[in-house]
Amino acid sequence: MSGALSEPTPGEVRAAIRRVPATRAIVTAPTGEGHTALLVDTFTSASVDPPLVLVCIPRSAPGFAAFQSAVAFGVSILGEGHPELGEQFVNGGDLGQARGWTIGPATGAPLWDAAVLRIECATYDRHAAGDSIILVGEVLSLSELESVP
Repeated sequence: MSGALSEPTPGEVRAAIRRVPATRAIVTAPTGEGHTALLVDTFTSASVDPPLVLVCIPRSAPGFAAFQSAVAFGVSILGEGHPELGEQFVNGGDLGQARGWTIGPATGAPLWDAAVLRIECATYDRHAAGDSIILVGEVLSLSELESVP
């Protein structure tokens, strides 16, 4: 794709968006047997009053069903020094016996101890968005690291 405007292919859109810096976050939700975790690149504030955030969850993600039905979820914002953790959950996965996670007091959602920002959310709404859902959460609690790595 050149600098000229044209109708892009889905692959061109995906490649272009991947070049834009994004907030990388691990989103967690309960499953019948434990908790699932997924690395997402789409996380943002949606509203200040009430305090809402949103994440996009691909329908193809292994833990999609858990996010589709979750009444609450956790968001752990990764710092620049945490690429290895993010890559562990790029295709989703069960937290199982993973270390370094704390169960959030407001929702029971797992939050990564070393995340620069940890947020617990009650599911506020869901919206279909092509091959993903937009999961909107009302912020119930948050905590920040005192010093960002």
